[in-house]
Amino acid sequence: MSKRGFGSCLWCIVGDFNTVRRLNERKWGIGDYGAWDMEEFNSFIRDMELIDVPLVGKRFTWFRSDGSMMNRLDRVLISESWSAHWGAGFVLQC
Repeated sequence: MSKRGFGSCLWCIVGDFNTVRRLNERKWGIGDYGAWDMEEFNSFIRDMELIDVPLVGKRFTWFRSDGSMMNRLDRVLISESWSAHWGAGFVLQC
C-alpha cells in the first residue's frame, strides 16, 4: 500500500488494527511478542504520513474477559491534510 496509489486526498482510517504501536499499549507478559508487527505498523503510519489521534479515557480498547490481557487496538489515523481541513483538536474518547 502506498500513498501514491491512493492519492493525496483527505484520509481518515478508523478500525481495530489488531496490533499495537508500542509495548506500553499492551498489558501481558509474553516478552517482545509482536515486535515485528509493531515495526511494520509504525512504518505504515510513517510512510503514509498519518497522525495517530490521541486516546483519552481508558488506556486500552480490548480486554480479555478475565483481565489477563489488555491492548490498544482501536485507532483513528488521519492524514495531515485531514487535520489541516477539519482541525486536530479532536481525540478518540473511550
